[in-house]
Amino acid sequence: MLNAAIIGYGNAGQRFSHAIDMVNARQHTIEVKCVADSNFLALSEINLGKISIYESYQEMLFENELDLIFIATNDNTHFSLFKFIKDFNINYRKIVCEKPLVNTASEMEFLYDNFHANSIFVHFVERYSDACQELINYISENKRKVKRVFLTGQNSG
Repeated sequence: MLNAAIIGYGNAGQRFSHAIDMVNARQHTIEVKCVADSNFLALSEINLGKISIYESYQEMLFENELDLIFIATNDNTHFSLFKFIKDFNINYRKIVCEKPLVNTASEMEFLYDNFHANSIFVHFVERYSDACQELINYISENKRKVKRVFLTGQNSG
């Protein structure tokens, strides 16, 4: 069983939660232990059960042993979350982050220098957007390898 945390419970966080439910419907492998969102109203959407809720992601990450961390916050906060995880030596196995992963080349260099290549996964909702095309070009030009991509949900068109 993999213990998971979701940081941010707006639309993206709820999509992650739904995807986890879909995975667990086939084989119960992921347990969401905790969710953090600075908007307490967003947290009221959660069917608590065994899920702990936090307004502070820092407190949540310090207090829980996690295998998976899902980052579903506003785009401009992703880098600060990665930096916090690195600076405070937060233990995890994998991080799944809503796109875009980071916003600048220097932020990407920080991730490249400080995180294992197989520890971060990016979730693409708009897989045909300009940003995704740039990533595809980067992967190709830099001879990086993508092993798998998961898509959930329904096509809207």
